[in-house]
Amino acid sequence: MHVMLLLLNQSIIFPCACYLRLLHGHTTTVEITMCSVMILMGLVCAIVGTYTSLASIPS
Repeated sequence: MHVMLLLLNQSIIFPCACYLRLLHGHTTTVEITMCSVMILMGLVCAIVGTYTSLASIPS
């Protein structure tokens, strides 16, 4: 159930967030934009994946 959230967190969201945090002040606008888009898409995919997993559980 929470596998999708953890997988996306470890593979997409966390590395981009760390990159932005570690290189704060030394990144270009393009890098910030691309990382922000990747973080946003990772969050959307994690939410959709978690919802889909929960919806597939028979009641």
